[in-house]
Amino acid sequence: MINKLKKLLNMDKKTPTNEEVFDQQIQAREEAEAAADNIDAVEEPMNQNDPYVQTESFPQADTDKTEDNTELADTTFLETSAEAVGYENRESQWDTYRVMSSYFQPEYSILDYGCARGDFKSFYLSEYEVELDYTGIDFNPQLIDAGLKINPDTNLVHADWKTYREPADWCINIGSHDVRYDADSVTSDMDYLMKTIESMYNNCTMGLSIMLASDTLQQDEGIITWPAGDVLNMVLSKFGTASIDHSYSDAIFTLIIYKNN
Repeated sequence: MINKLKKLLNMDKKTPTNEEVFDQQIQAREEAEAAADNIDAVEEPMNQNDPYVQTESFPQADTDKTEDNTELADTTFLETSAEAVGYENRESQWDTYRVMSSYFQPEYSILDYGCARGDFKSFYLSEYEVELDYTGIDFNPQLIDAGLKINPDTNLVHADWKTYREPADWCINIGSHDVRYDADSVTSDMDYLMKTIESMYNNCTMGLSIMLASDTLQQDEGIITWPAGDVLNMVLSKFGTASIDHSYSDAIFTLIIYKNN
């Protein structure tokens, strides 16, 4: 799956810095649950401002590696690695977050759908030196626990976002709809997406933004891509005020909906 996702985003982009945007996000939960059984080393941080700077090193794999060392490396991977939340490296993760951060003001409260470890809050503090009023929700308890271990003061909630009801100024969702994680074989992909958008709309007071893989690239096995025009038309007919940003990548677009109060 990882090789297929890398191939998907090794396509021409309108902005080179987004060349890797979103390809690894698609398989984030699969990576996290696997906990990287063969991890031999901890990923080096991109710079000293990275909130996941390592303070310890761990031994390389060899035939004498103990079970404790394996568990320690696996835990560190889950808690700190960009790969564990679906990115090839920290740079591609931060590039994606920069795009998302352009849609709202820093004084807004944020509800992050599919937050994983809540890395978006750490990114925002590192990048802009602003402590966001941030809540993250995710259905993966391992990622929530990993995030709370690294940043215990971050408001992370293990919850099903379809039933979650807590207001925020702005709701965000970064790539959580490019793979289906539910067991519902009846609901179509589009209906499933619309249910999430409705939940985000009901929980936001000002607006929402959701990143989706575009069908302008060929769909690979296991990857859901979305027709930007069809998504926009459905949203406009239901909510009235929305736009699509397809300017930063051929592979990815963002749907932005503004709340009509």
